[in-house]
Amino acid sequence: MRLLFFVPGLPKPQPRQRQGVVYLRDGTIAKNPQTGRAVIRNYTPDRSGVKEWKRLISQSCLEIKAKQNFCYKVPVHISLTFIFPRPRHFKNIKTLAMFIVARSDIDNLSKAVLDAMQGILIDNDNLVVSLHTKKVFFSESQNKPGVIVDIEEVLEKHFPDYPPATIACLLGVGNENEN
Repeated sequence: MRLLFFVPGLPKPQPRQRQGVVYLRDGTIAKNPQTGRAVIRNYTPDRSGVKEWKRLISQSCLEIKAKQNFCYKVPVHISLTFIFPRPRHFKNIKTLAMFIVARSDIDNLSKAVLDAMQGILIDNDNLVVSLHTKKVFFSESQNKPGVIVDIEEVLEKHFPDYPPATIACLLGVGNENEN
């Protein structure tokens, strides 16, 4: 089974988790009673806008799941195309789409989408065994910003069948010089 859908909105990357010391109401540092060490908490910064972006993705996934009543529980291949508005200084360029080399890291953009789909369309994001991503931009008159998501069960066609000699060469097996 294959799912193809578009989530409108400005793509946001998943920011790195931060750590912070937990303080008590009296302003002292909370301590672990067993170790006596400070209690540290992990959190995702709110100012990034990723929570709203992930909510839009989850909402789209829930709508699809309501129609299809389906959640992948097998290995999947996912293709993500992130579409950004074209910057003003590129308005005069005639090409339809251009690849982006600035903005957000593609791995952090992908992580936000995969995290938002987990438990809705994909049972767990560790089922993603193949991921193809790209970033492009369009002028606002040509398209909307967002992400095109293409999910497909993994078939043998997704993975080339390399000959054993090629695999051995790539892994450096059998290349030892015998003296």
